[in-house]
Amino acid sequence: MKNVTEMTIEELNAERTKLNELDQAILAGASNANEHDLYERLDLIVQEIDDREKNAKQISITKMLTAIEDIQNCFKDTPIIGAHKELKSVSSYALRVFVRQLPPHIALEMKDELDELIQTRDLEDIKAAEINCEERSYDDMDGDHASALASAGWGTDEDYA
Repeated sequence: MKNVTEMTIEELNAERTKLNELDQAILAGASNANEHDLYERLDLIVQEIDDREKNAKQISITKMLTAIEDIQNCFKDTPIIGAHKELKSVSSYALRVFVRQLPPHIALEMKDELDELIQTRDLEDIKAAEINCEERSYDDMDGDHASALASAGWGTDEDYA
């Protein structure tokens, strides 16, 4: 039996399919194969496939970040006016091209991870805004409606008293 680390992904998938079929035959009583050996080999194959997919995803993310950094470096000497919009457009295009080259399940995993990162960043921004809001002082208002209207530019406290 070939070592799983020496097998191609196609060979791994083919053997996994054969082992799953053998498992079904064992469950149906149509085979006398050793269940323990079957499950041990199947676990090795599944783990190797998972490891390779994780590795491919990490390599893909690294390539994507490198590509985005390269794009940003291309625009670092561009005048600020309009550069942000142009950079965003080129970065979005590069990201779309990159994602289309990924296997669908890896692209979806990356989307989920990016969603989590964005959500975390949004929560951090909201928390920072709340802290900023709490730090503001509203000592100049005494809390009544007249002061509020005066602060809004509609007359003075005395006009509404």
